[in-house]
Amino acid sequence: MSVVRLFDAPAPRVFAAPAGKPFAEALAIGALARLDAVGAPRDALADIELTIMTSRARRAVRTAFARVSGGAVLGPRMRGVDELGREDLEDPASIGPPPIEATQRLLWLTRLVRALLAAQPELGALVAAPQLAQDLAKLLDDAAAAGASLDDLAALETGKHAAHWEESRKFLEIVRLAWPAQLAEDGRSEPTARRRRFVEALARVWGAAPSDRVMLIAGAPTDDAAEQFFELIARSPQGAVILPGLDRTLDPAALETLRSGQAPDHPQASAVRFLDRLGLGPADIPLWTEPADYPEPPAAQARLRLLSQSLRPAPVTDAWRGALPELRAEAATATAGLTLLEAASPREEAMSIAIALREALETPGRTAALVTADRELARRVSAELQRWGVTPDESGGRPLSLTPPGVFFTSTLAAAYEANWPTALLECLKHPLAAAGHPRGVTARAARKLERLVFRRGVPIGSFAEIFSVVEAYEADQAALAAQEPPAQAEAPDAEEAEPADPPLSDWLRAVEQHFAPLMALARAEEADLTELFVQHVELAETLAADETGESKLYDRAAGQSLRAAVERIRDASSVFGPIAPAEYPALLGALLAEEAVREAFGRHARVLILGTPEARMQSADLVVLGGLNEGIWPRIPQPDAWLSRDMRAEINLPPLEAQIGLAAHDFFQLAASNEAILTRARKSDGAPTVPSRWLLRLTTLLEGADSSALNAMRERGERFIRLAGLIDQPRAIVRPAPRPAPRPPLDARPRQFSATEVETLIRDPYAIYAKKVLRLRELEPLEAELGARELGRSLHSIAERFVWAVRDEWPENAKERWDQIVAEELAKFEGEPTLHAVWSVRAAGIRDGFLRGERERHADGRAVALEKRGVTRFPTALGEATLTAFADRIDLLDAGGFAIYDYKTSQPPTARQQAAFAKQLALEAGILWRDGFEGVAAGRPVKLAFVRLSDGSELHADGDPSALAEEAVAGLTKLIDAYADPETPYLARLRPAWISFDGPYDHLARRDEWDGQEEEG
Repeated sequence: MSVVRLFDAPAPRVFAAPAGKPFAEALAIGALARLDAVGAPRDALADIELTIMTSRARRAVRTAFARVSGGAVLGPRMRGVDELGREDLEDPASIGPPPIEATQRLLWLTRLVRALLAAQPELGALVAAPQLAQDLAKLLDDAAAAGASLDDLAALETGKHAAHWEESRKFLEIVRLAWPAQLAEDGRSEPTARRRRFVEALARVWGAAPSDRVMLIAGAPTDDAAEQFFELIARSPQGAVILPGLDRTLDPAALETLRSGQAPDHPQASAVRFLDRLGLGPADIPLWTEPADYPEPPAAQARLRLLSQSLRPAPVTDAWRGALPELRAEAATATAGLTLLEAASPREEAMSIAIALREALETPGRTAALVTADRELARRVSAELQRWGVTPDESGGRPLSLTPPGVFFTSTLAAAYEANWPTALLECLKHPLAAAGHPRGVTARAARKLERLVFRRGVPIGSFAEIFSVVEAYEADQAALAAQEPPAQAEAPDAEEAEPADPPLSDWLRAVEQHFAPLMALARAEEADLTELFVQHVELAETLAADETGESKLYDRAAGQSLRAAVERIRDASSVFGPIAPAEYPALLGALLAEEAVREAFGRHARVLILGTPEARMQSADLVVLGGLNEGIWPRIPQPDAWLSRDMRAEINLPPLEAQIGLAAHDFFQLAASNEAILTRARKSDGAPTVPSRWLLRLTTLLEGADSSALNAMRERGERFIRLAGLIDQPRAIVRPAPRPAPRPPLDARPRQFSATEVETLIRDPYAIYAKKVLRLRELEPLEAELGARELGRSLHSIAERFVWAVRDEWPENAKERWDQIVAEELAKFEGEPTLHAVWSVRAAGIRDGFLRGERERHADGRAVALEKRGVTRFPTALGEATLTAFADRIDLLDAGGFAIYDYKTSQPPTARQQAAFAKQLALEAGILWRDGFEGVAAGRPVKLAFVRLSDGSELHADGDPSALAEEAVAGLTKLIDAYADPETPYLARLRPAWISFDGPYDHLARRDEWDGQEEEG
């Protein structure tokens, strides 16, 4: 028996907490005041049973009771909805068997949906089963919460609806027939339906023997099941419901609109529906706190009147005209603590919010909270707050999939499935958790080396076998390649920092492949047991995360513990599923992990909160920021029901989809009524204009008509934060643009080895040579290598070379057939890319006749003696001996004597002016030939230098005597290198910009955008 009685008034009892006031604080003040009024001691709080909807709200209520009571106090007993009164049930089994666990329910429903899709493939792909199962689970919850019978689905007349609803009926039979049978077989029940049966059983028990315990329930009912429970408490002898944010000033017209169900998206719609159930109206509801105990300033009442008017039901907004005089008179008072912040972009919005939150911390004891339905905005603000070392207390936490353990776990799956290679594999192997049986430093170095050697070559790689072919070739040729370079000039572009104890890359890679092998084998199977597939996935992640001692950090800290809990739950539940096509597993795993979130228990700032809208209903702060107030974000537009049309939902008594907007509108109403509130939105997102939230649009429209100066003042307060956001990244002092870089490295570091193409770069952009050869920086190829113009050019080069070599002795009668055969063989490697293969085949066929025509003339003049031949020559310079290398596309020995050097071009060959200025490649190759630099080709006089257009086989000859051009080119290179023997000669960036029409790979390093155009060409 309770030792305290708080209420003498007859049931039902409903109270309202002041809108705009911290709900938990108002709850504590009202409870303590009532204890004082009946002369009960404070420890009598322990006799009160308080039902709170979330565990986070319980913490807020405990804190509020301690703060209001002025010290330690034994607070009320707080319980969940399904805990209250359980001891009153004589037979707990009467409400049904235990509820099914959520993961097991999703797996069972997915299995049932999958069976239907397998039997009737026209209904959808098997991979869609998890999402369809989630939609069915939501329908089950909605129906149970609304008290709708799924048996009514059978009576729906789908014939009068769209034809595709007839297909939906096939899925609905799962929840109407197959699912109840499955639950009965397993001895389980639906959680929401069981909760409803509990309330009904409790009502029968209390009806026969009413409980005299003091029972309070704080919050707002969100559906019929909740309303039923709230009504039970309100009608009990010592029970009461405390509603937050109830608008007790609704006029008859607005109230009648809400009662008729015409405005389910109104903030008071659910409260009015609940009060109608009790035979009460908003005006009948007293405040939970007396004004003397919890006074409200006049500004608060003015704010509530403004918000109430702005959110009037649409059918009765004509009342705005009559309310304008009163609104005009108190607009300045109502908006005194209200700020409107309309940022240009989501980034500016996040930065402005972070500044507002950080500014609040300047006042000792002051608290600030961001409330938003936009998780991306929440993450942005959290990141911006790190500028000041502030880590906010986020109620929603982070999605498990975005935490380091979650990212590593999912990346192992993508890598094993060879999906999105090589990005997924490198994401896995370069992850800080990856060790693969070695010290983490060894695996990190090996992964970086693997990236440069294999995946940054511009060649698509899609399997471990292809990786091994590259790695083993590299290791076999490494010594030979190094021997070809003078030791002092060896560039070793693929070199990677290494420790003496590091294993060879091929050994490390072989061990990694063995770790992946079991899961990769299952991934390629037609069918696998879900438990086996999941266990292999977990074992792969755990093995890759273990170092040489077997220690793993995969399950460390809060994120790791959440991952471990999810793994154990899925492993335990997976046995109900059975076989699955491995291709379906990633989507199923994504569905099972979708709702997992991680909230760190420590290291959070006590005075800065980031809350989702459900969590904000009990929380409080001195400054409240309502972020992301754009249509589609807050409120979110309800997605159409996957199974039932609006009319069909109404036929089986399911609530309208707009009821979700009504709950969001209530949150907005309650929060915007806070003493100090900032309303924020971004005017553009991803470059596209956004639409203000309907509530914000109504508020600004009403204020524009009532008192535009008050609205302008709100905007000006918001502009202050935007201006601060614009200043925060500006440097403290004026930063002058960087000058054109002119590095002067020591003479012994200056390069003396050049390829023929690098000589062109040295002439046009010496800084690029400095970055490449002195700093040893190389441009990395993109990871996701795509076949394009470069690969086409290489293939055409290869086709031309193979053809020339095949006919060098005698021109065949079937030249066209030989060409076509070589084209087919060369392009066969691209058959996996059917579109490219088709396009490139047409391109190769299109150049055939022109190329053969020109080639026949060249064949008549001489005979090819070298293709893709590497040549080297050395010569003295002021810097010491220099080395010139080149790869000649083709060298012909002419019948008339001497040699011809050809360079194939798929693009436009350089003009005569460009050849004279910097395009020295052919002339330098001629100089190497003249100096006996091509092994296997006798030294000789070059008599012909020409560029061959592969597009039509025509030639563009070098302007001048080839022998003279060769000598001049080598002499010019010697002179150029000699110039850099002067310590004061710099390697200027873009020395001759008029000759550079493209962006260079080192322009960003040279900070080109800062100085380009400010200096004249040198």
